[in-house]
Amino acid sequence: MQRRHFLAVTIIALTLVAAASGPSLAANVGGRSPESTAPESTAPESMAPESTIERYHSVLLQAMKEAETLGIGGRYTLIDAAARTAFDFPSMAGRATGKDWRDANEADRAAMAEAFGHMSVATYAMRFKGWSGQAFRTLGTDPGPRGTTLVKTQIAAPGGDPVALTYVMNQDGDGDWRIIDILLKGTISELAVKKSEYASILKAKGLTGLAEALNTQADKMLAP
Repeated sequence: MQRRHFLAVTIIALTLVAAASGPSLAANVGGRSPESTAPESTAPESMAPESTIERYHSVLLQAMKEAETLGIGGRYTLIDAAARTAFDFPSMAGRATGKDWRDANEADRAAMAEAFGHMSVATYAMRFKGWSGQAFRTLGTDPGPRGTTLVKTQIAAPGGDPVALTYVMNQDGDGDWRIIDILLKGTISELAVKKSEYASILKAKGLTGLAEALNTQADKMLAP
């Protein structure tokens, strides 16, 4: 059970680093640097959904380049701050757990959201353990369903074809754009995968049991 769950929640991170070896390739990370391939946005940076992704990608790249020096604990700390700004973990946790989330009290929801974020960041900290030329590219945006915006990106790796990642984003109450799902190759929903894998744990142990399982798995991943 834990192994299937682990594989599900790491599918996106594994794709990002699948081609971690090969000749160097100049990194194209979002932001305003001359090397960026991101399209110019007419919206203010604080309001542009793609700017959220570009800032997050820049932190992932830093974690990869400084992976050995930082160690897994340092990578977790670095990525955690950026991820909690870029992702709406409570919304994602709620959508992934459905009725169990809706029936839960606020304390249990908060614990589940925290565990969801902990596991997500631990997965990235473990998998982003080196850099050998991977590049992030922002391609543009499209309108998504129910008022969301789709930010289309690619991960280019030396010697391989680019992998498409589409971020589904929504504005929070403060008007900031936050990630609420990731579509691998433009179609495979990370949340749909997680929802499927969570189902048996939720049935057996409920929301609190799932939160405990996520925390336990994340702690194991981060152990020296």
